[in-house]
Amino acid sequence: MKNMLTQNIRAVKIIHQLVPNHIPISTISALISAITPALILFFSARIINELISTRELNRIIFYVAITLGASFTLSVISAILTKYSSLTHTTFFNNLDKLMGTTFCNMDYTMAENPKTHELIHQIKAKLSSSDLGLKRVYWYIAGLLNTTLRLIASVILLVGMVNVMPPSQNSWVAHPAAMLIVVALFLLNTLFRSFTTKILWRRSHRFFAEMAKSNTLYHYYGSNATGYIKNAGKDIRLYNQKDMLMDVVKKWQNSIDKKQYAVSGIFSGMSAAANTIFSGAVYVLVGLRALLGMYSIGSVVQYVGAITMFSGQLSGIMGLLNGLKINTPPLEEFFSYLDMPKEKNNQGNIPVEKRTDNEYEIVFRNVSFKYPGSEDYALSNLNLNFRIGQRLAVVGMNGSGKTTMIKLLCRLYDPTEGEILLNGIDIRKYRFNEYMAIFSVVFQDFGLFDFSLAQNVATSAKPELSRVAECIEKVGFSTDYIKLDSFLHKGFDYNGIGISGGEAQKIAMARALYKNAPFIVLDEPTAALDPIAEYEIYSKFDEIVGNKTAIYISHRLSSCRFCDDIAVFHQGELVQRGSHDQLVANIAGKYHELWNAQAQYYA
Repeated sequence: MKNMLTQNIRAVKIIHQLVPNHIPISTISALISAITPALILFFSARIINELISTRELNRIIFYVAITLGASFTLSVISAILTKYSSLTHTTFFNNLDKLMGTTFCNMDYTMAENPKTHELIHQIKAKLSSSDLGLKRVYWYIAGLLNTTLRLIASVILLVGMVNVMPPSQNSWVAHPAAMLIVVALFLLNTLFRSFTTKILWRRSHRFFAEMAKSNTLYHYYGSNATGYIKNAGKDIRLYNQKDMLMDVVKKWQNSIDKKQYAVSGIFSGMSAAANTIFSGAVYVLVGLRALLGMYSIGSVVQYVGAITMFSGQLSGIMGLLNGLKINTPPLEEFFSYLDMPKEKNNQGNIPVEKRTDNEYEIVFRNVSFKYPGSEDYALSNLNLNFRIGQRLAVVGMNGSGKTTMIKLLCRLYDPTEGEILLNGIDIRKYRFNEYMAIFSVVFQDFGLFDFSLAQNVATSAKPELSRVAECIEKVGFSTDYIKLDSFLHKGFDYNGIGISGGEAQKIAMARALYKNAPFIVLDEPTAALDPIAEYEIYSKFDEIVGNKTAIYISHRLSSCRFCDDIAVFHQGELVQRGSHDQLVANIAGKYHELWNAQAQYYA
């Protein structure tokens, strides 16, 4: 219970940050929702009593006027609040998506690339969308808890007169005040029974969601691919008729989820209804017998019966909501574990990176070894490497040789497991993270472009400097004959968006690297999808426009190496050779010679 309370308090605080108006609006709405039926019930009893007794017209008119006037006023206020509440719902869902995205963007790259993180994200989204679990459930339950609690209080107030009535002269156990102890005892038994069943059902529900975690993940994954517009998958789904496969998997897991979910909720609903029926029936019998003895007026009977119905319903509602919150505790913990993942290294290091107009930066890898999280094998072993400023370094090797890993370490996406990387003689971990990242422009092999405008993609800004954008795309040879700077890429946000080829996308990514104007430029196999000759032509053109910057070219193909004066050869996580093309190709026993001759047929 303590853990449930702690998790939900934190959830309410986050909801208040996302939508500050939600709690005040929900509170006022709940208050109106509780007052309105209680008010109508109270004055209806007064009107009935007046009709069967003195029938004083002015008093009847007064009661009717108050009832109608109050109901109308409260209904108008409720309608206005409903309008604002609908806007609040939209804001909450949008801000929740934004929170999920912002958390991922600010997350340390070590965690962002971890498959367990992606599995956790799928679980969270699956539970949010298919079961309204996690923060979404707390959001909905805030209004529900306020509503049921206030209605429960209102029903108790309406029942006060039932207890305070003096017994008549007849000698009957029904008329004795002690008879109310039966009602109290039944109420306590009902509460204890529901608490017991809630605890059992929570355990079953907890076990159910633990068993269905993978199912929820798969359901969300397949469902999003089947129903969403996926640029990369959309064509394959149609050409290979994959929709039947996707929907069959969705149906299988959905049926499995629904059967278990409804079985649990069905048991809970049945037990709740039985307990409430026994409690309400006993109270109805007591009220009826007392009314026959003349202890209650007809109006009071109407009031008490209505109040008992309200009390029973709200008690059931509260118990259901508490059970729902308890079931929701593990999903909340998952959500918070996602929010609490280590952030980027912005708070690490306090040395500013020296701003040099001459780009005189020197990078040195000193005895660097690295293992990916969860792996026992070294991706890089005892790497010693330095970059000569203002020149070109080609890093070559077969797939999996450690080339991209070296770039990730260079850019501080990961930190070395052993050894250190130095910038101008200082360990890069001592520099301010954002300032250090600013000295690199990198085009990875799996670079990403957004469905925004061409200019925004190049400038990575909502307000691009158009003249600089035009200059950069011209330098990389990108044609603007049919696509303008303000044209959107693809059709995600604009029906008239322009589809671009793989080669055009690569040029846009290179223009983006130029626009950043960083002293280090790294091309990590961004042209791997092209043939070797086309790759060599792009690299050659790009080499011309790099100027006096330090350029690092990563490739498992060697066509891009001929214009580089320095080549580093990687194999199985180690730097095995270094030198010029002529030096390396002349070494018949070396790895470079082997690779060159294996690929030479493509360069003839």
